Amino acid sequence: MTNSMILYSDSFKQRQANLSDENPENVASSPAAEVEEHNNPAASSPAFCSTRAQKISYLKRLSAYDAYQATCRLLRGRLILDDISGLPVWASWSFGGAELPESFYELEELELAVGNIETIASSVESMESTLVLAFGLTLDGLRHARQTNQGPGPTPDELQAKEFIDICEGRILTAIAQTL
Repeated sequence: MTNSMILYSDSFKQRQANLSDENPENVASSPAAEVEEHNNPAASSPAFCSTRAQKISYLKRLSAYDAYQATCRLLRGRLILDDISGLPVWASWSFGGAELPESFYELEELELAVGNIETIASSVESMESTLVLAFGLTLDGLRHARQTNQGPGPTPDELQAKEFIDICEGRILTAIAQTL
């Protein structure tokens, strides 16, 4: 498995290309588009949530795993919404994108993100909402990658991607368990 491998298999990408119209989905974001995301966040983004209740509801929707839901219940009182140094840009309450960036699905980037989340989770004294957000967005992204890799018959790339997704998911769930 190469470090630059994308978690979306070639057969999935071909199916997407066959369905796409003239608006390419994988076009790199421009600085102007990033400013637009920041100023006008998507309704399905963390930045769209303005109240404590909205943020908690958003977190709870990200994953149904019992351990993850337990971390949501640990958030008491005032939510700390500060970015945590070392977490990916998308693991922030100011992230305005409707979906995780394409780079999330690159093995090297995902490996780095999961490793950073594990390291930070092992050093926190109390559960912080931004860390719960990182857990939830990662689990949700992995679920999405798993669903999109389900083709008519698993190819070697799809099997490798599934194995990597399972490993990353296990690492995140272990990190969650260690914070409880």
